[in-house]
Amino acid sequence: MLPVYAKSRRAMLDLFAKLVGEAVIRKNPLLLKIRIRHQKEGHRAVLDRAAGGKSEIGYKRLQAEISYKQEDMRGMNLKEFVEQATLLGKQMGEKQAEVIRTGIDDACQSNGKATKQISVSTFEDYLAVLKSLEFSSFNENSMPKGHALFVAPGSPLPGKIREWESDPEKMLQIKAIFKAKHNEQLQREANRGLAD
Repeated sequence: MLPVYAKSRRAMLDLFAKLVGEAVIRKNPLLLKIRIRHQKEGHRAVLDRAAGGKSEIGYKRLQAEISYKQEDMRGMNLKEFVEQATLLGKQMGEKQAEVIRTGIDDACQSNGKATKQISVSTFEDYLAVLKSLEFSSFNENSMPKGHALFVAPGSPLPGKIREWESDPEKMLQIKAIFKAKHNEQLQREANRGLAD
């Protein structure tokens, strides 16, 4: 499949990498939700806590990898080429998701912030969970941007949430929580600006 000519070979490798990357995101959409800030040097940072105060944190590098030999692509037709790239992307997405889950779990355990599985069976339970969460960014309507709630496979919770959010009265209660969270964040940012 891979051409002998250098420019064509490079184009095929770039296409392969793009297909792998798209498959990774489809398999692990959490990666799109993670806000990334490039750290040029050092291994520590200071985190402003929602409840006030600052905490020094250390960075822990997480990595996942897979390997595939270019020679194995020789003789593939286009369909096999795309299928192989998609398969590798799915495998990488699974590995990255597992690394992220493990890293979060390890961080929670070491900081004493681990939470047990939360049971959400009523709308009031759901409101309590929303009140306990922290959101990093909001849109102009005070709705959280890029947030995700992870539930066990086969859980009826996503269907319940859609049902609750389609009820105008319940949605007003949800929006009130988000508005309060947004106001708290704006207040923290204003206080931080004054401190600087």
